[in-house]
Amino acid sequence: MGIPDSARRAEVNRVVAESRGDDDSGADDRDVHAYVCDTRSINVTQYRSLASLLSPDERMRADALWRADDRRDYAAAHALLRRALALITRQAPERLAFEKDDSGKPFLTKSRHVPAPPHFSLSHSHDLVGCVISRTCVVGIDVEITSHAIDAQRLATRYFTVDEAAALGRCAADERLPRFCELWTLKEALLKAAGIGPDTAIDSVSFRVDEQQVSLTRTPPGMATDWAFVLRRVGRTHVLAVAAGPRASCLRVTHIMPEDVLEGSLIPMSAASSRARDR
Repeated sequence: MGIPDSARRAEVNRVVAESRGDDDSGADDRDVHAYVCDTRSINVTQYRSLASLLSPDERMRADALWRADDRRDYAAAHALLRRALALITRQAPERLAFEKDDSGKPFLTKSRHVPAPPHFSLSHSHDLVGCVISRTCVVGIDVEITSHAIDAQRLATRYFTVDEAAALGRCAADERLPRFCELWTLKEALLKAAGIGPDTAIDSVSFRVDEQQVSLTRTPPGMATDWAFVLRRVGRTHVLAVAAGPRASCLRVTHIMPEDVLEGSLIPMSAASSRARDR
């Protein structure tokens, strides 16, 4: 969904930090791995190489975008996703095929070579792209820029629950926008993971954030309540949130360079915990 363009002109869950589980030395099939990439250094030649990994339809969608930065971020996000999926399907990234379910959520097409497609989600926002992959549980990711001038309190009153808007109002002035974006990305990531359509009201789910503790306090009827989350501020410009379903064992976030996507040198999920790079 994203924060609206117009904006720019009772506890059920314990949550997360960056990983769950005491042993972070390895990975298993229940691990959830997110990759995040800053796109600002991508040049024209690199953009063309990234676009070559996409399907004809994806390239057409990228070319249709008005701003060069948007075309760059779209191509980088989809190339990153294809590289990440290629790691665990052992298929060439450009050969992967996708479909959409009734709610519009994309999924990897099942085939003889990919009998059990992994779950995934991707997001991009103004110079930052990310994707999340899991073999066993549903996942969602959202990234949002925090540097745009918006009236966070007014938007919270309109889109958030009463409790969320009140909590935001108690934040210090310089903390209000980042906290608003944290709440928004958590909502988006969860709704993506749950496979709920884009018409779902953003206040159908509610969160409380206290320092590094995240609590899910409201869900729509029928939605699972045992979710795991990662919430992170990326530099001073973006917020990242990842949501993973009940079977998640460990949530990991790896920061990579555009060259890693171009070269296909993403860190395999089994090795990520010991080689993750933070910037």
